[in-house]
Amino acid sequence: MPLLTSCAENPFKTEGKALLIAVSERKDEGEIEPMIQAIADLAVEQGLADASDPRALARDAYVTCICHIGAKSLSHVLSCIERCKEKLLTIGHEHPDARRQIVGSVLSYWKDQPGIGANVVDKLLNYSIVAPISVVEWVLYDAGPEALAKTYAWEMVATTVNKVNNRVGQIVAAKPSVLGAEGVTKEQIVQFEETLKNAEAEQALILSEVESRLSELAEAKDEDASDDGQDRDWVQWWAKGWLRAFRRMFEVGEDGTLKRNPSANGNGEVKMACLVVKEENAPEKMEE
Repeated sequence: MPLLTSCAENPFKTEGKALLIAVSERKDEGEIEPMIQAIADLAVEQGLADASDPRALARDAYVTCICHIGAKSLSHVLSCIERCKEKLLTIGHEHPDARRQIVGSVLSYWKDQPGIGANVVDKLLNYSIVAPISVVEWVLYDAGPEALAKTYAWEMVATTVNKVNNRVGQIVAAKPSVLGAEGVTKEQIVQFEETLKNAEAEQALILSEVESRLSELAEAKDEDASDDGQDRDWVQWWAKGWLRAFRRMFEVGEDGTLKRNPSANGNGEVKMACLVVKEENAPEKMEE
């Protein structure tokens, strides 16, 4: 729910405005947290909260405050994120879907300028405030099938996947020098191998999710897809384009999952324009 402090229908306008002022005035967490909790309590009282995650609306309010304060420029929002980093990290671990929700809150605030929202999410990813899987799941599930036709959606997923792959590549490249270093301890070796194991597990999870979800959409198995035949054709067309692009970036293993292609040139980046196929292969254009 957007933080519209001037909207009469907003049930949190008083509490939201107080939170916005507190964040803008750089109040410490001891003053901020009770305001966040007050919104959560009010949501429960009014029957608006999800019982499985009663602080969801309060988190949305806090993230929206940060977006609003930083709306003047990217440098402003980055400054605000840096200042609120510890609180953002904390609320991101309140619920399994909290970090995915943070992504949604940012894109909801910048719904009219999603490119800016995607840029902000990328910065949140750099700060580890959101996780790579949070970004991928939000785009492929929460943004709706129609998002496949949007440049910002492709850039969010492709950039996130590239970051994960590059991290794995950097760790693997460092392995000989780290394990062969003079005086390296057994504990350091174990820690390094655990880091690599976790990075590869994250990579496998994300690539599996991308392949699975896009395959569902390409085969029109998605229950959220429009019942309109023409819309469904376009969703399938875009999903197949995404799959082709990712399969150029990665190889498909014997188990049908995507794996990074070690023989791929460059850093594996594929631009949105590369998804477009010949016009005769596309569904018929919808009537105006």
